[in-house]
Amino acid sequence: LGQRVRIVHLAIPDRNQRGRIPRPLITMWLLLRLIYTIVRYQVDVVHFFTPCHRRALYEKLVLAMVARGAGCKTILNFRNALDRWFCHWSPWQQRVVAMLVRSNTVVLCQYRGLAHYLTQQRIVHPRQVRVLPNGLLPNEVAPNWLADRRADGPVQIVFLGAVGYRKGVDQLIEAAALLTQRPGTPLVVA
Repeated sequence: LGQRVRIVHLAIPDRNQRGRIPRPLITMWLLLRLIYTIVRYQVDVVHFFTPCHRRALYEKLVLAMVARGAGCKTILNFRNALDRWFCHWSPWQQRVVAMLVRSNTVVLCQYRGLAHYLTQQRIVHPRQVRVLPNGLLPNEVAPNWLADRRADGPVQIVFLGAVGYRKGVDQLIEAAALLTQRPGTPLVVA
């Protein structure tokens, strides 16, 4: 970017670290740390990772409101599937969550299906959504996987997970199709 960038990480203590401290106190502590950090470091962007169950989502949405109130841009990054939870909430809860999610600068999703759901349900505007899937960079992580395989047998791939867009099965199928286009590369998917 041609600029110096400072990254400040504010971690929520896990259960072992916080012992029996009630969650509202942890949230208040996190809120105070966030305000201190924004003021101390003149923060421009706050990136929130959030699971999609109500308590954690509400907590992150309130923290995001505080960050925006302090003049920061906010990125809300869903760690899992809001679409699995959202449909079970009351219409009032859905409206509140949609309003708070929509107020973020950018909403990151790990898979296209969630991005589609968020825009289809009018939770966010399509311009706000970005898809950033988890994945491997084969040239950096395992450049010789195919070169190291047995030359006499097919490439064998095992997928563990729920079958669907949420787990990237569509991308696995596309990758398998690309492998079959390589001469002499038989493929077995389990």
